[in-house]
Amino acid sequence: MDYIDQRFKEGEEVKCIFWPNGEGCLVGRNGVEKITVVMEDGQMSGVPWFAVWKDGEVNAKYNGAMIEGVEV
Repeated sequence: MDYIDQRFKEGEEVKCIFWPNGEGCLVGRNGVEKITVVMEDGQMSGVPWFAVWKDGEVNAKYNGAMIEGVEV
């Protein structure tokens, strides 16, 4: 079987991120233009954060460890 690398990569775009309470941040809703992966240094390796873009700039960033799921 071939190995498929499914790790998040810097600059990768996703459609939606979900929080444990069921709420989410969706591209195309509430002015969200795109959501991109931003890799940040963690204690032992890179940690994916999700940058939410509005009006052509990053409006917010969310730690991948604090979200419930991602729709790609």
